Amino acid sequence: GAIDRYRHLHGMKRIRYLKSDFEAPCLPAACDELSATRLRQYNSEKIIIAEMTKRLEAIWDDGRIAGAVPTVQLLSGKAGSTNLKYELGLINSKLVDWVFRQYFGSLSLAGGYLRIGVPQVSQIPMPHCDDSSEDRHQLKARIVLLVDQMINLYADLRQPSTPHDRDAIKHQIVATDAEIDRLVYQLYGLSDDDVRVVEEAIT
Repeated sequence: GAIDRYRHLHGMKRIRYLKSDFEAPCLPAACDELSATRLRQYNSEKIIIAEMTKRLEAIWDDGRIAGAVPTVQLLSGKAGSTNLKYELGLINSKLVDWVFRQYFGSLSLAGGYLRIGVPQVSQIPMPHCDDSSEDRHQLKARIVLLVDQMINLYADLRQPSTPHDRDAIKHQIVATDAEIDRLVYQLYGLSDDDVRVVEEAIT
């Protein structure tokens, strides 16, 4: 419950775990239960995906928030935030959420919730942009830029501001999100008819 698309709500929303409520749960780095391997994962750049949700929701972690909530961690095979943020844009897109449901919709729980784990996430078809292909390289670069914008816009929402400022930021978020979806459709090679099928299914 502490992960939304592109932002975490740790410290902003009470978290219920094993019939108890927590204001801002964390796992101290020095605790005996935390292995050296797990600590190394917590301190690394990564994508974190909510493990039970109605649609795929993921955030980018620079290594400072991973111990906050129970999650699925997707560790990128390639180092560097550029690749991670590219993959983050894909995971949070309408298309990849729709594809995920085609694969695993039969496993959904009561209320339409999906249980999401590493075995399921690893089967999502992810096009890796070859930098030798200029068109695909530009698509990837544009997605990364827009993902950075989404992260920054949600960070701006956490700052004190007037209702007018918040409305303007929310409008930018909607527009940026839609642009990422458009680029992801293009990256996967969908036709206009294909896009219509996805959009109507989500609606």
